[in-house]
Amino acid sequence: MSEIDRGWIAAYLITATAAVAAGFLNYAVRDWLEAGGAETPFGVTMIYAAVSAVLLAGSCAVYAWVTGAVLRQIAPALPLRSWLVLHLAIGIVVGFGLALTYTAPTGEPDDWSETGLLEWTLLVLLFLAAFALVGAAIGSLEALVLRRAAEGMRNWIAISALAAAVMVLTAIPVLLFYPADGTFVREVATEGVVFVSAVAGGFVMVLALRRLRPRTA
Repeated sequence: MSEIDRGWIAAYLITATAAVAAGFLNYAVRDWLEAGGAETPFGVTMIYAAVSAVLLAGSCAVYAWVTGAVLRQIAPALPLRSWLVLHLAIGIVVGFGLALTYTAPTGEPDDWSETGLLEWTLLVLLFLAAFALVGAAIGSLEALVLRRAAEGMRNWIAISALAAAVMVLTAIPVLLFYPADGTFVREVATEGVVFVSAVAGGFVMVLALRRLRPRTA
């Protein structure tokens, strides 16, 4: 593993730590506001969504800062400001959307006890496909900035999709099998998965990093 590879993994470790810290802060705010469910007042929902957007944008900014420093070792012309603004925007949109999803009214919890092997397989494949598309979409947005300084954008987008699929594979056990009861124990499990999946995604993205070449013209 080269020095740049090690720097990349270190950047993802820092990002994962920031994401976990943001997640626990998010949980604390959500618990304090008592946000979640059909009875949450609209004003409380909007406050929680705004806080969630700020927290996720902060962790995305950390990602942009530390990964940008590594990417500049390969592509010195990378526009760091654009890289940072892009990830701030992604963090705000995703953070706001996730908060609204969490606080949306829900029905009775699903009973997975009688779900067969075929249904589980289809569900896992659905999760993989959905997150791979999300990864490809984010990779495409990143490529819009990266292509100004580097070549290898097709690989970047494809491997971003693969990284997202690997990340969701590490998260599926908690998403599907651990009770979504909003307790602190559930939150600890969730943040543990966030950390592990983020680092796993970083290792996969090393493949894309190695295929980047500085743009010569």
